[in-house]
Amino acid sequence: PPLLRAIHDPPPLLYLRGDPTVLAQAQLAVVGSRRASHAGLRAASTLAGEAAVAGLQICSGLAQGIDGAAHRGALAAGGSTVAVVATGIERVYPARHRGLADELLQSGCMVSEFPPGMQPLKQNFPRRNRIISGLSLGVLVVEAALPSGSLITARTALEQDREVFTLPWSIFHAGGAGCLRLLRDGAKLVTGIQDVLEELGQLYAVQQQLFPGRPTPAQEPLTAGQQQVLEMLGYETISTDQLLNLAFLSLHNDFLQESAFQPHQLLRSLRQFVRLKTRNKKLQVSFQWPDDLPSELVSDLPRLTLLLYNLLSEVIGKEPGPELHIEVQLRREPDLTLEMKICDQGPPIGRADIEAYQPTTSIPDPTELTGKNGQLPRLLIGRLVELLKANLTIRPGEDFGNCYVLSLPVKLATETGAEARPNSPFNILLVEDHSLNQIAMRKLLQSWSHQVRIDIVENGQEAVEKMEAQEYDLVLMDLQLPVLDGLSAARKIREFSNVPIIALTAMASAQEKERCLQLGLDDYLAKPFQPAELYAKISQLLPLAVD
Repeated sequence: PPLLRAIHDPPPLLYLRGDPTVLAQAQLAVVGSRRASHAGLRAASTLAGEAAVAGLQICSGLAQGIDGAAHRGALAAGGSTVAVVATGIERVYPARHRGLADELLQSGCMVSEFPPGMQPLKQNFPRRNRIISGLSLGVLVVEAALPSGSLITARTALEQDREVFTLPWSIFHAGGAGCLRLLRDGAKLVTGIQDVLEELGQLYAVQQQLFPGRPTPAQEPLTAGQQQVLEMLGYETISTDQLLNLAFLSLHNDFLQESAFQPHQLLRSLRQFVRLKTRNKKLQVSFQWPDDLPSELVSDLPRLTLLLYNLLSEVIGKEPGPELHIEVQLRREPDLTLEMKICDQGPPIGRADIEAYQPTTSIPDPTELTGKNGQLPRLLIGRLVELLKANLTIRPGEDFGNCYVLSLPVKLATETGAEARPNSPFNILLVEDHSLNQIAMRKLLQSWSHQVRIDIVENGQEAVEKMEAQEYDLVLMDLQLPVLDGLSAARKIREFSNVPIIALTAMASAQEKERCLQLGLDDYLAKPFQPAELYAKISQLLPLAVD
């Protein structure tokens, strides 16, 4: 490769697996610690992915930690990556990266100056670092302690007149001490990939002209909901629970996805959750529910679970006193409801706190959402109560403390038709382009009843042609299809057939459902869904075809 040939001690030859043309394209070396922090791994993956989108190939050493994250980040963004190894070219070290090596070889390559059969010897790793820097326009050291092999790569980069970049870690982070040393010695500070691209400047432009690379991979734009989550996250560390809550709060989706669930299993999970949340508190907890609960109920299980977990977390986090009593009952009058009563012995909750649980469409400043006293859980609880048509009352306890009573409308599983099965031959046309989904849906429907017969086509145009050629009792139509999308196909089918059509989509929203119904589709099901939910939809559309 031209750049590598220009260093003062290039290898006499390179052993290579994969696509050799990648070596002549503009590369950025991304290196760092094998024992990287979570933040370091995330930074490596993100920056490598952004560099790949900008048209740079990522060069690294296939090691654990930062190297692996950089390779994966580039591949996830649709780019190519070069792995420079310190062993024989036929060997993958560490062995856990064999899958990663197979993946990168599909669009990139592995290189080594060492002959086949060479074992991973300690003295060979510093030597291979000069090749990593020599192949690249610059070296980005993501995270490095003192001492670190990544600093050897940085030193060889400077000797080869390459640019060196690094991140500004905290002075209290020992794993970033090597990066701070590099900054002190003149390395370029990086807060985003644009810093790298601007600094490489003319070098990158010349390299692209001399050795034109592959087309820049397209970066799929963020949806409005994803963009809102990103803005709400900011740059502070948050818990997984908070991330899940933020993601849900940003979704403008009022469409319920009801499915059968096992209440005993849900309540056992909640009881274990309460035990974990209170294990370091001096708190006596009782959690009771009747043995005669139905084996299955129907509700929107993901939202129901999110509501219950957040409500329990809020109560436990407010210092509930020495005792906490949780009781669950199934009320049958006037309507079927699952009632959870949570009584604590803590200080009385104030009016302002009670009002914070009320549903609202406005979202406060992101800085007010997370943290110990953030509004996020209460906002989410209010929103979920509204969506599930539930009722939450908070009142003083009988003696002292507070009592939270949550009433959730549910259905019996038999009310949905989920137990009905076809009693005669039943022909379904499945329109689905993903092979794994085809296999899963076929298995799902045939396990429901041996009477089900399934034909599968992979695009909307084939669906229209199949419907013109023969009759079906039902069409299951994916909406995101090649050649002709699902909605367009359904519109054409409606010109000559009234066969029931159920839309299948991963983009669940009230607007999407309304659009489907306006175009003449009979029902709508968002992926992923429970088997009972699909069976119930079919049974409701075709009651004469089932027991």
